[in-house]
Amino acid sequence: MVRFAVAIHLSMLCAIGAAAQNNEIPLWPDKAPGSEKWLRQEVTTTYGGHAVVRNVVTPTLTKYAPAPGTANGSAVIICPGGGYLFLTMDSEGREVADWLTARGVTAFVLKYRLSSSGGSELAFKFNTLKFLVDVGMHSLFGKKDTLPSSNRIAAIRPLAAADGLQAMKLVREHAGAWGLDPHRIGMIGFSAGGAVVNDVATGYDAASRPNFIASIYSIGLSAPTIPVDAPTLFLAAANDDPIVPVQLSIDMDTQWREAGHRSELHIYDDGGHGFGMKKQQKTSDRWIDDYEHWLRLQRIIGAQ
Repeated sequence: MVRFAVAIHLSMLCAIGAAAQNNEIPLWPDKAPGSEKWLRQEVTTTYGGHAVVRNVVTPTLTKYAPAPGTANGSAVIICPGGGYLFLTMDSEGREVADWLTARGVTAFVLKYRLSSSGGSELAFKFNTLKFLVDVGMHSLFGKKDTLPSSNRIAAIRPLAAADGLQAMKLVREHAGAWGLDPHRIGMIGFSAGGAVVNDVATGYDAASRPNFIASIYSIGLSAPTIPVDAPTLFLAAANDDPIVPVQLSIDMDTQWREAGHRSELHIYDDGGHGFGMKKQQKTSDRWIDDYEHWLRLQRIIGAQ
């Protein structure tokens, strides 16, 4: 039995090592818990001119390493958004990773589990449109400070959060092998990906605690309490966001501060929702500069 357990452990380490060489790292040693019977097929497609992934069943981390000799030991796990229906893999994923690695930070893009968006492209577009219409109608009738309740999101959010916690645990476990400081591992998330970060930052244990977090136009907190050792927080949103009310970011900043923790909130006059790394000639274009300044003050980039 001991030999069998050791063999299984070694095979898992070999699998992770091989995957890391190819940049994509499996998050769980077997099927992700809670979705073992899912039969949907993952699809890479486009939406709104952006590369997206939908119907994610097998969560992974894609590793992006800084150029040789430039890594500073810090790491950031990136959680793209997409309403738990898809993941925006470029402006909220790969482009953020490229920005981080250019500054010496090892980046990991998290592909977390999503709700089914349908088997066909037509079904995907219909389900996405339905979600946007629900949000729009909710706001139209005067509920501008909240999001509409959704059984779909309530069902998938805990699974996505579990993937976020497992991602933190996995990166910290392999910090030594990957040349990382286990005390300088953080997360950044956008929209629903920001909610994944929020759920990790309120639901961690010692192995999965992020050291710093950033939540960009996220859908807010679901946990009633904030841990006594919660990580330092960076928030950014646009005042004209038509999908996620900016008030949710304001509320999270207030909750963090009232719990006795450090938080920095940036509200930009314009930029809409999903600005990510896009340059729109709007005030939100500067969020990444403010984030860089914040990271330097946290000693995540720059002089150590």
